[in-house]
Amino acid sequence: MKLYRCGCVLGRFNPLHIGHVHLIETALEECDHVLVFVGSSQESRTPRNPFSYEERKEMLLSVFGEKIDVAPLPDLGLGDVPAWGDHLIEEADRLGYQVDCFVLGEESKNDKWFSPAVKAKLSFLEVSRLDIPISATSLREAIRNGDEKTFVEFTPKALHPHYREYKEILLNIH
Repeated sequence: MKLYRCGCVLGRFNPLHIGHVHLIETALEECDHVLVFVGSSQESRTPRNPFSYEERKEMLLSVFGEKIDVAPLPDLGLGDVPAWGDHLIEEADRLGYQVDCFVLGEESKNDKWFSPAVKAKLSFLEVSRLDIPISATSLREAIRNGDEKTFVEFTPKALHPHYREYKEILLNIH
């Protein structure tokens, strides 16, 4: 039995990188079950969200398999407000998950994501983003520029065979 019953991780995973992996591994260490929401799941083939929900889900499952549950979480268009975090928890409830821990990177906007009522019901595990100096934005740029070395350094091994495919997707987005 771990410290928490059900942990939740939210990310766009465009693409999945080792910083995301570190976050999810932390959730797996502390939580009996881990629900990973793929944010902006309704978007694909845009500069900020180049990969489809299905492609991002496959990235996650290729690394974690059945250790995690993956679900889409479309944007509400609300921004970083408590209604967004409350929506996240309501969606987890709707899917049958009783989330008691939210695992997140240290970002000030996360303080704005949950109403006081929801905050009172959750524990928060913050994982330092400084541990692994990568962002999906900089990784997309590296791939676009043909920097396979950076891709290999900052992505899980399971994604390495897909480098050319990801590069092609990124180069075809305007």
